[in-house]
Amino acid sequence: MKTLMTATSRIMGLAFAATMAFSCATPQSEKTGDSEVVKGTASLTDTVQQISAGKPVVSSVANNRWVELRNSNDPVAKMMATLATDDWQSAVALAHNHLEKNPGNQDGLTVLVAALALGKKYDLSTYYARKLEKLFPNSSLAFNVQGLTLMLGAHNRIADYRRAKSFFQKAIETNPGEIAAALNLGHLALEMGNAEEASQAFDKAASRCGNCTHALVGQGIAYARLGNWDRAAGSFERVLKAFPDHSRALFHLALVHKNGYNDRNKAESYLRKLLQTAGDSEGVLRRKATFVLRIILADKKEQKADSKENSIDKDETPPSPEEF
Repeated sequence: MKTLMTATSRIMGLAFAATMAFSCATPQSEKTGDSEVVKGTASLTDTVQQISAGKPVVSSVANNRWVELRNSNDPVAKMMATLATDDWQSAVALAHNHLEKNPGNQDGLTVLVAALALGKKYDLSTYYARKLEKLFPNSSLAFNVQGLTLMLGAHNRIADYRRAKSFFQKAIETNPGEIAAALNLGHLALEMGNAEEASQAFDKAASRCGNCTHALVGQGIAYARLGNWDRAAGSFERVLKAFPDHSRALFHLALVHKNGYNDRNKAESYLRKLLQTAGDSEGVLRRKATFVLRIILADKKEQKADSKENSIDKDETPPSPEEF
């Protein structure tokens, strides 16, 4: 999916991606092409201060504006625009340069922490996140990155996941406009098998980001696991209303119709549309869709055969006693 602002690098096999999300207390979203923008009055710092699990989320600044800002004479705008246009290595260099001239600067540390996390340099990112937390105790980014590092690099999975959960909750409580940590908490809850907690986290993210796509997709997955098919279908349908070819929404809505409503025809139609529109970069999802589609077609074939056999049985006239 194309985006107006954010980095799109994959960070683990769970299909999590480091993402910049817009931070705003009362955001409202709108469509722009096949991307979405969240409107608000947050500063550039607020715009790039979050990193979340999931694919690219939302932005307050159009991509062409970020490109313009990369040529700005304002060092803060320049390093943030560099980060927002997915050049994390240059962003790290600019942030280090800014911090040499302005030790302990919040903007510099913010970009440095975010850029290192985007570049999968989790140990370094956590090191600077702790410095950021020490200098600015209410930094939701500091909590969020420490949680993200624990979630993605878990050694003692249960213990590390619990610590990650605590960091995400701190980030959410610290910043009323925190979107990223709510998404992270939702993904973490799904990974831990807690669909109820995941639904609550994605509900919170959706309320804060103006029902942005990735909150709705996570919300739909959580409700589907809870067996709340109507809520799940509603979330995916809202995504498809804005983005008719959204592959994940098509796939999961197909599963809702197959497993929840037992409507194989509708499930088949969503899967066929996914296979027609999904790009080469979505190979894993295409393979999953193909596998589910084959199951549906096999079930329909078996059902048709059973129906034909039953019809033949009904048409047969019982033999008369004289025929024995």
